[in-house]
Amino acid sequence: MRQSSTTKNQSNAQRWQTAAACGVVVLIIALTCLYRWYQPITHPALLEFDIFDWARQSREWLMYGHLLTPTSLWVFPIWNAIVAKITGASLFNVYLYSGAMLTTLNLALIFGISAMLWRQTLLRLMPLLLYALNTQLLPRSVNYLPETMSYTFGLALVYCYLRLFRSKKAWWIAPMLLINYFYFYLHQSGLNFLIFTAAAIAGYVLFIIPFRWRTRLLMFAGLVILGLVVLFGSVAIRQQVLYFLHGSSNVDTAFQGTAIPFSQLFTDFNASFFVLLIIGAVAVVVKMFRRDPVALKVMWGMLLLITAFYYCFLYVFPNLNIYNLVPWRFYTWFSLYAIFIVANGFTVVYHFFRKRMVLQMGFLLCFLVLNLVHTDVMPNDMYTANAATLDTMSTIRVPEKSIIITTNANYLQTRYSIVGHDYTIAQEGAAVFTATNAKSANTAALNWGTGQPVYVLISLYQLRQHPSQMAFWNNSAIPNTRVNDFTDPQYFQTIIRDDNILFVRALPQ
Repeated sequence: MRQSSTTKNQSNAQRWQTAAACGVVVLIIALTCLYRWYQPITHPALLEFDIFDWARQSREWLMYGHLLTPTSLWVFPIWNAIVAKITGASLFNVYLYSGAMLTTLNLALIFGISAMLWRQTLLRLMPLLLYALNTQLLPRSVNYLPETMSYTFGLALVYCYLRLFRSKKAWWIAPMLLINYFYFYLHQSGLNFLIFTAAAIAGYVLFIIPFRWRTRLLMFAGLVILGLVVLFGSVAIRQQVLYFLHGSSNVDTAFQGTAIPFSQLFTDFNASFFVLLIIGAVAVVVKMFRRDPVALKVMWGMLLLITAFYYCFLYVFPNLNIYNLVPWRFYTWFSLYAIFIVANGFTVVYHFFRKRMVLQMGFLLCFLVLNLVHTDVMPNDMYTANAATLDTMSTIRVPEKSIIITTNANYLQTRYSIVGHDYTIAQEGAAVFTATNAKSANTAALNWGTGQPVYVLISLYQLRQHPSQMAFWNNSAIPNTRVNDFTDPQYFQTIIRDDNILFVRALPQ
């Protein structure tokens, strides 16, 4: 009778867990689609100025079969050009929707990683839920830049690392090296993953392969020598390493970052995320001293290493004045890989309430509520251009060698739109666009010319936008542009005017 009652309780618990897991799956899919697809569908405009620099390179590749501007980071623009060519989609739509598409598909990689770490379905879903809810990851989910694609490359490499440890099959090193090759030419963070891959291979050789310790150490020494040969033999890798070793002595503004105070950690991430991160990290360290399978220890050690690496570049190194890289990008990378450590912390607390189903479900509910409550999940920072604006810009036809003046915010858009023409694109600010009158604006514009025709391009579409990040917007887009001054026929000849742009020629006086 007692056994029957126990079996019935276990069956009820199983049904409750299955129901909870199904609910979490529905929530994950809904939140992922809402946060990543709502904005590009409801407001089809590209949201970052830098996007147009990459889109221009994609357009060059489509037009000429190669990039006109030499660059080591060729994977991103060429990949998007290939997608546009194969699918027949416009390059604008490729850049508009690919961020949402790629960051949604990342759920498959995250689940693949989780499936190697947890047996219970509900626990496997926690990293997916954290990924769907994390607001630090949302901007790059809709602002499609190489950093967005770096999430997919990084998660794919983490998946390969864990597969290598779990399966103990050395052939997993081959896809790791292949992904690393493309990652290196995708984004600067590819250099970080060269380090992680080296650590993963070292962990495999030292702890996983079933050889004697002397053999392992000899193999490890051989790998170190091979790594040094690659480092000093590859000009590209050596230059990247030396570049980053120079750190704050570089003139690059990326190395002049301001340290984020440790106290801000509690406002950057909600309390439940931070507390579970600590619990999860401590649990990983404790796991190293328990009698768990070696492969499992190495798997968790690898995840903790990557998370700690990005945590140090985000908070520790800048505060110790060791390395002052601009930290905002590290928010996203730290958040991406920390989800597995946080999920481990959730697992520890969840198992603490073992045999107390009500407390387990209550903990899950509290976790969901605490993480669902946040603001600014729909970024509203910079609506830079829609397809119609770019299409109109593409119709510009003026004499070769002409000078086209525009704002900082429209500079890259203009370069993208007129690929294939020998025009000089110049950036101007208040001297032209907020001059006191049409004559002053004309004089300031003509100062750019030495006999060449001078034109002025104003994005009327952009001037209609009112984003939340107004300080940056004011500096780049000049929203107080005196548009009427550029329609004075005494000083400017209107070439194109529609709802999206005003394109005029500055008339010599």
